[in-house]
Amino acid sequence: MEWEFSGPTEVSCLNVDIEFESISEEQVVKLEKIVDAWVSVGIYGGYKGLMHNASGLTKIGDSYNMLVDLGSTDPELAMETLRGMLMTFSKYDGVVIKRLMLGKMDL
Repeated sequence: MEWEFSGPTEVSCLNVDIEFESISEEQVVKLEKIVDAWVSVGIYGGYKGLMHNASGLTKIGDSYNMLVDLGSTDPELAMETLRGMLMTFSKYDGVVIKRLMLGKMDL
């Protein structure tokens, strides 16, 4: 899986773009649960601060995208946790993630 991060480590709004080689409907349901769990941990302070909110996943071509307001979280910890969760998903569910791109959004 190619992994990219664009922007400084001080991030308030994060754009998450996950591109798959292919993904079944059943795997999309699992992906949504993974993302919901990651956001829930952040909302309850699991990344050394409080995450404010996140948009739901939006399908764009072969990719799924969401915007996340990281609030006062430790962005490196939050991003590395998401990356690890997605790598585990890929390994155990046979999903090929072509690219995970995390980037800062200026609002």
